Amino acid sequence: MTVVSLQSAGLCVVRAVLLATGGHAPTTRNHERLRRAPAAHPGHHPGGHGHRRQPPPAAPLEFAVVRRPPRVAYAGSDEWERHRDTIVDLYIKRRLGLPDVCRIMREQHNFVATERMYKMRFRIWGLRKYKTRSDAKTDPSKWREAHDAHDSSGSTLPPSSAAPPGKQLNRPPSPGWSAGLFPIATPELVKAPEESLFLARKYVRGLFSVGLWRKDQDVTLYEEKWTGIIGWYSQFNLGGDMIVQQGKTKEAFRVISGCFERLSGLMEAPAPDPRLIVLLLSAAVYNSANLPDLVVMFIKHMVELLRLKGAASAYYPLYLILNRMSRMSIADFQRNLSAFFDFYFDELESHFDPASPFTGAIVYVRGAPVLNQALKGLVPVAVAEAYYLRLLARLEAMPQAQVGGDQVLKANLQLLNIYEEMRETQKFGRHARRILDSPQLRRHPHFRAYVFLSMLGHAREQLDREELLRLAPLVMAMCVTKRRSAAGGRDGAPLEQSLELRALSCVEQYLRELALVEQADAFRRDFDAAMDELYREEEGDDNNNNNAALGG
Repeated sequence: MTVVSLQSAGLCVVRAVLLATGGHAPTTRNHERLRRAPAAHPGHHPGGHGHRRQPPPAAPLEFAVVRRPPRVAYAGSDEWERHRDTIVDLYIKRRLGLPDVCRIMREQHNFVATERMYKMRFRIWGLRKYKTRSDAKTDPSKWREAHDAHDSSGSTLPPSSAAPPGKQLNRPPSPGWSAGLFPIATPELVKAPEESLFLARKYVRGLFSVGLWRKDQDVTLYEEKWTGIIGWYSQFNLGGDMIVQQGKTKEAFRVISGCFERLSGLMEAPAPDPRLIVLLLSAAVYNSANLPDLVVMFIKHMVELLRLKGAASAYYPLYLILNRMSRMSIADFQRNLSAFFDFYFDELESHFDPASPFTGAIVYVRGAPVLNQALKGLVPVAVAEAYYLRLLARLEAMPQAQVGGDQVLKANLQLLNIYEEMRETQKFGRHARRILDSPQLRRHPHFRAYVFLSMLGHAREQLDREELLRLAPLVMAMCVTKRRSAAGGRDGAPLEQSLELRALSCVEQYLRELALVEQADAFRRDFDAAMDELYREEEGDDNNNNNAALGG
C-alpha cells in the first residue's frame, strides 16, 4: 500500500508538470519561463479549458515617449565680450564667488552661462583671482623687468596685479622689525611694500626722464619752498606734542588745521622738491604712535589734494605712493617705512651727481625719519645710533661746499637727542663736549643754546647737581655774549626773544628743583650784575659816540 500510494503521487506530479510545460520536459529554459510567468487570475487554473493567459495591455503611446527639457539659450562669444567688463568687475575687483557672479549676471543682465563656461572663459581672458605662491615670489622681478623694458616711457602706473584703488589693505599687526621686513613664510605681505617701492622707483626715474630733475640739480631752486616745508613740519609735530604731552586739544587742533590749510601751498612749485615726501612721511611717522587717526586723516588729505592736480601733474606719482600708503594699516605703515626710505634715497643718489650740493642735502635728510622712529620707539635706539654714526661719517667726508652750512652740526645735534633718549650719560656728555668744541658751532653760534638746553635737561633727569653747577657759568657767559652781539648789530635777534634766555631760566629753575636754592639765588645775582655792567658799557659807548658827533 505504501509503495502504490507513492507511485500514484509521483504520477500526479509528473502529469502536473507536463501540463504546465505544454507536454515537454521541464528544461532549464522552461524553468526560467515558469519562474517569470505572471500569476494566474483568481479562480482560473493555468491549464483550464485549454486557454492561454492573455498578456497585459500595452502602455499608452504618450507615456512611452521621453520628454526632453527645453533647450537653454547660453551666451554666445559676442555676448561674452559685451559683458566682459561687468564680469571682471564682479569676479576680480569685487571678489565675488563664481556662483554669485552667475546669479547676478543671469538675474540682472539676462546672461546665462554655467560655471564651467565661466572658468573656460577666464582661462581665455587670462584672468586669475588668486595668485599662487610662486607668482607672489616672482611678481617683484616681473615688475622690474617690465620697468627696464619700458623705462623711457616715464609711465608711473603700478603693475596690473596691484590691488584696486578702493580696497583697504588692512592686515593683522605684523611682527616686530627684528622679524624682518618681508617674512618669507607670508608672501602675501610682500605685495603692498613692493608696490610702494616700485612706485618710488617710477617716481624718481619719471621726473628725471622728463627733465624736471637733473643730474646737476641746483639746490637753491628749492630753498624758499624748503624753508616753508621745514616750518610746516615743525608746526605739525608741535601740534601733535601739544595733544599728547600737554593735553591742549583745542590749541593743538588750531595749529594742525593751519598746517592742513598751508599744505596745498607747499605743492605749487612746477616740480616737487625731492625732499618733500621725506618730510611729509616723517611728520606722519612722528605722530603715528600716539595719534594714528590723525595720521590717517592727514595722509588721505594729501591724497585728495594731489588727486585734484590731475594725472598730468608732476606730483601725480606722489598721489600714487601716498594713496597706496593711506590704505595700509598703521602697523604696516610703520613697519615698511624704513625700507621705503632706504630705497627712495638710494634711487635718488644714483641719479644725482655725487659732487653736487643736492647730494649732500639728500644725505642729510636721510636722518629725519630715523630720528623720529627712534624718538617714538619704532626702532631700537641703538640701531638709530649706528645709522647716525654712518651718516655723520659720510657728511664729514664731504667738502664744506657740498654739505652746505650747518647740516653737519644739525646731524650732530640729532645724534645728541638720540643719546639723551637712550639715557646714555657718558656718550651724551662726550658728544655734547665734542659739539661745543667743534668748528661748526663756532661758525654757527646760535646753535649753542640748543646744546646747553639738551645738557641742562639731561642733568636734571639724572639729578646731576655737579653738572648743573658746571653749566651755570657757561650759560651765563653765552647770554652775555648774545646780548653784546645783539647790541652791536652783529645779531639782530634780541636776548629777550632768544633760546639763550630760555636756557638761563632753565638753569635757575633746575637748581631750585634740586634743592640748590642758595646757588640759584647767587646765579641770579651774578647774572643781574653782569647785565648791569653790560648796560653801563653800552651807555658809555653811546655817550662817547654823542660827544664825538658834537665835537665833529
